[in-house]
Amino acid sequence: MKKEIQQGRFRYDIVFQKIIFLEFPFFFKGGQGNFENNFLEHYRILCCWFVLILMGMAPVYAQSSLDEAEVTSELIQMDLDELMDIEVTSASKKLEKLSSVPAAIYVLTQEDIRRSGHTSIAELLRMVPGVQVARVSANRWAITSRGFAGVFSNKLLVLLDGRSVYTPSFAGVYWDVLDTVLDDIKRIEVIRGPGAALWGANAVNGIINIITKDASNTQGGLINAGSGSQLDFGSIRYGANLGKNAHYRVYFKGFNQDSFIEKSGEDAEDTWQLRQAGFRLDWSISEMNSLTFQGDQYVGTIGGKAVVNPFFLSPEVKDDDILGKNLMVRWQHRFSTTSEMTIQLYHDQFERNDIDGFGELRNTFDLDFQHAFTIGEHQEIIWGFGYRTTRDNFRVIPIVGFFPDHREDTLRSAFIQDEITLLDNQLRFTMGTKYEYNDYTGSEFQPSVRLLWTPAPTHVFWAATSRAVRSPSRNEADIQVNVLAFPIPNGSTGIVRLEGDQDVTSEELLAYEAGYRVQMTKSSFLELAVFYNIYDHLASIESGEPYCASKVSVFPMCSPLEHVIFPQRYDNLLNGLTRGAEVNGQWKVTPNWKLIGWYTWLEMQLDPEGISTYDEDVENKAKLSPKNQFQLRSNLDLPLDFELDTALYYVNQLDQQKVPSYTRFDLRLAYITLHSDFSLVLQNLFGGRHLEFISDTITLPPIEVEPGGYAKVSWRF
Repeated sequence: MKKEIQQGRFRYDIVFQKIIFLEFPFFFKGGQGNFENNFLEHYRILCCWFVLILMGMAPVYAQSSLDEAEVTSELIQMDLDELMDIEVTSASKKLEKLSSVPAAIYVLTQEDIRRSGHTSIAELLRMVPGVQVARVSANRWAITSRGFAGVFSNKLLVLLDGRSVYTPSFAGVYWDVLDTVLDDIKRIEVIRGPGAALWGANAVNGIINIITKDASNTQGGLINAGSGSQLDFGSIRYGANLGKNAHYRVYFKGFNQDSFIEKSGEDAEDTWQLRQAGFRLDWSISEMNSLTFQGDQYVGTIGGKAVVNPFFLSPEVKDDDILGKNLMVRWQHRFSTTSEMTIQLYHDQFERNDIDGFGELRNTFDLDFQHAFTIGEHQEIIWGFGYRTTRDNFRVIPIVGFFPDHREDTLRSAFIQDEITLLDNQLRFTMGTKYEYNDYTGSEFQPSVRLLWTPAPTHVFWAATSRAVRSPSRNEADIQVNVLAFPIPNGSTGIVRLEGDQDVTSEELLAYEAGYRVQMTKSSFLELAVFYNIYDHLASIESGEPYCASKVSVFPMCSPLEHVIFPQRYDNLLNGLTRGAEVNGQWKVTPNWKLIGWYTWLEMQLDPEGISTYDEDVENKAKLSPKNQFQLRSNLDLPLDFELDTALYYVNQLDQQKVPSYTRFDLRLAYITLHSDFSLVLQNLFGGRHLEFISDTITLPPIEVEPGGYAKVSWRF
């Protein structure tokens, strides 16, 4: 009998390995270049690791996936006062109730994510007040908080399970590869305003922290599949109990996004495909120790038309290969009920290559340590330090490149925050600062002071003053782009060249914020936040003196046989001012019907310093973010296990880009059973084909967003 069981298990393992090694490689078909073989090798090692785990399970008793459904059901039935007691971590790097956070924070729960109908993390952020989400193409977005929108928005820090996903190339985020199974996201915490005192540089205008579920809460299997007018997607995730308080999950997912339409009516050729696999292991070693081990790998392509000056190249369709992998381990140790330590290590590697030969390979290693403890009954201190090193290697082409083409940068940091309770349950004072040393500007201090006043259990007032910096990126220091070529009178050719500057400094922010939360009834609450931000040393592009390509002399002494360079260099000769207000609220009209709404107002002003040669209309440059945004969402539970969810969005015009305002309406109708869901999603019903943003950096043509929809089925087992 034992032999038969072993033979049966062996046959099962053979089948499983056949699926992994023969069937799934086609799932990852896509990436090119030297990195692909290395990627697939690591992928197969990852799969083999999980096969060994499964072989060691004799037998596996996986918890029912109905645990997730029960949690979701409980969340639906919560009163809003209970929802305000949800614990968050982004504001102070420790668990605290949402209602008592002295910052403008908004949380997207798993219920919000599930019922939104959105299929990507970037699109989910449309639901957050104060956050601008504008689609530039089928695979690019301009996402920011409280202004300064752009394809390479660089004042927003984005984290995935506490791991920073910003790239030093341009101090922003590659949204096209920020992905995971959306059902595995526990919540998304969004802080509008600076959080640099804890999180460091680039946490200037906001922080987005995507927190996934513990593996113990994703047991059993889940299969999603969907198809629509513009998008086909699917995912499979399986989790099980390894025994001894250890749980794991593994997932595979992929999608194909069709191209959008240019304003001219032509196909934008901006398709987007991505295949991704990953795992997470959570082990509660003891009451005092826990370990998390997780990683992801992806491969895909993004398309788009390169609108290049015909003097150099003819316009062409470009398909960029995108490849990457990451691995993270986190150890949490409790010294006592009032003292806890966390150590986190991660490594990230990615490669991006385009058809012209330009490419980027980057390796990042990061160490983060933090320790939280209390002193007496009224004081809590959290402190820590970090070390990050990143190495890049760029392949340059005649039009664009980085010089030097490879570089290693390090970032060393330390922080401390002291939270003091002045009056029990009424008045709390928080002060802290973060010190960082980077290779571009040296030492940076980023302090913050916050005050929280709770005069009554249902009323909360808070105020804060903070300083934050945005450190220079590789782009500002070392880039070289030949933007334009034209004939000049001496018979030579003039080239307008964008150049980096090693002397660029950090952008600085001094922020003043205040807010008020009120629980009006058991079924409704309202939140208001206002802010006034002063920016100094903002990045600008300044005209320099023309010089000969040989750099021997300056124009007009150049030989007719050599090019004349007309440089446009990065500098820090802009100052800015933003002010605004954000109001959001929820109303549970009936036990089965909830309304969520918000409105934001933003006003921006930019002023060049006296010596600036900034030749653009600076005032209009500030209008890349809408002055007004509005949203109203409705979640309605219908009889016979149906759900009806609707969302109305309004976004003001962008004057500088001549992008008109638009109104968008989304609808989701779903039928929910114990083990499966069936949903129909229609998006952008009122907006028609419309522009949301015109690329301010990448030379893409104006691309319009179209109405669309899809059908989706989910099966839990």
